[in-house]
Amino acid sequence: MEYFNRTTRDMVGPPAPLPFTLGVGQPQENNATLVSKGWEAELKWRDQIGKVNYGLRLVLSDDIQTVTQYYNPTGTLSTWYSGRRRGELWGYTTRGIAKTNDEMNEHLKANQPAWGNNWQAGDIMYKDLNGDGKVNGGANTLVDHGDLRRLRAMRSPAISLVSMLTSRGRELTSASSCRGSAVVTGLTALLIL
Repeated sequence: MEYFNRTTRDMVGPPAPLPFTLGVGQPQENNATLVSKGWEAELKWRDQIGKVNYGLRLVLSDDIQTVTQYYNPTGTLSTWYSGRRRGELWGYTTRGIAKTNDEMNEHLKANQPAWGNNWQAGDIMYKDLNGDGKVNGGANTLVDHGDLRRLRAMRSPAISLVSMLTSRGRELTSASSCRGSAVVTGLTALLIL
């Protein structure tokens, strides 16, 4: 079992905002610091029958990655900022789905979304969290995010399983892994001369 607390300095990140009059796209810069905290556990087993070697390896891990330094003077949510976690999601809070047009119309009196129109039964009812009677993202910044709220920051739990079989100079390796909701599987056959 291993625990880690790693700080990556001068990490490549989005460039600091420049005026649009510059006329060209901005390259990424070494301008961010990221802290990764987590753990990893590995279990291995190998054996041999005659000239055939075989084995299994199981790895379990989890980590949280947080941006601890990045130049974002306006605190805009559309790019990195100090305190942002990998996989962070911002969104609106809902009250439910309107069952009738009357229910939706009553809800819209104090919770009018800044997008869309023709709200009716079957639509989602979004909550006005800041009390201004509107549902919007404010200035889309850390200071003024309107009715947006941080929904979650994604953790990165992972599991991987690798099996290996070797005989007469030929090796067959199979690997499967899953990180979060993404599943990656593969089968590799190598001919070793």
